[in-house]
Amino acid sequence: MDTWSVSPFVALSYRKGRLTTSFTAMYQYENDHQVARQTTVNDDTHKYSLALRAIYAASERVQLQVLAKYNQVISGLNATPGMPESRHWATFGARVSYLVSKPLEVYAGYTYDAFNTVLKTNTITAGLRYSF
Repeated sequence: MDTWSVSPFVALSYRKGRLTTSFTAMYQYENDHQVARQTTVNDDTHKYSLALRAIYAASERVQLQVLAKYNQVISGLNATPGMPESRHWATFGARVSYLVSKPLEVYAGYTYDAFNTVLKTNTITAGLRYSF
């Protein structure tokens, strides 16, 4: 299987005091080429998403973040042929991060895919981020 994609986007950001907000609009084109059992499948998928994010710096070390994102699959084959698939849904989430030292951050977050008619996806993330 060969896959490649192009994802142009536009992002706007605004900061006032401890609050940073951003809006991102993205289009994604993905091409999948698969050869299996003497059958060739080509899938061109077109998607777009609109995301709003707000980050509040509660202190020098603690950040609170919320996210709202709309996703729309414009065209493309289903991931599993013959199975139903949601073509549009929204993702809502929150995240808390703590800056342990200048390069090291600890974070935890949760997201939920709402309005998805096929899957009810809940995602919990936690981790360390080291920036240099």
